[in-house]
Amino acid sequence: MTTHAEQERIEANLATIRAHLRSKFPGDVVTEASVSNFHQKFTVMNASLRTHHKLTGFWERLSYHGNTPTTIQSELERDDMAGKMRRARDHFCGDFSAWLNRLLFLSHFKRSELAV
Repeated sequence: MTTHAEQERIEANLATIRAHLRSKFPGDVVTEASVSNFHQKFTVMNASLRTHHKLTGFWERLSYHGNTPTTIQSELERDDMAGKMRRARDHFCGDFSAWLNRLLFLSHFKRSELAV
């Protein structure tokens, strides 16, 4: 169970991630799904290319007092998460578990999940 302060920190960090994804993937659709007290999964979909990426923020890390929106934004930029997501799409690979170990995300691409 999260405290009120942790919940506020989670919401602020999620807003930062949301804004980052929308700015880096203009025109793509960003959706979210949440498993309370566990994680928030963002899916970035490009309908014309029939591709998508998933980025998961784990609540334990999102609520940590050292992970502020400024820290989250800096990590996303420094680690070029959007670039890694694009390269994963271009090369059909991409498990960013090393980045997960450093901060809070796991991103991966699965073309088969978008098949119509």
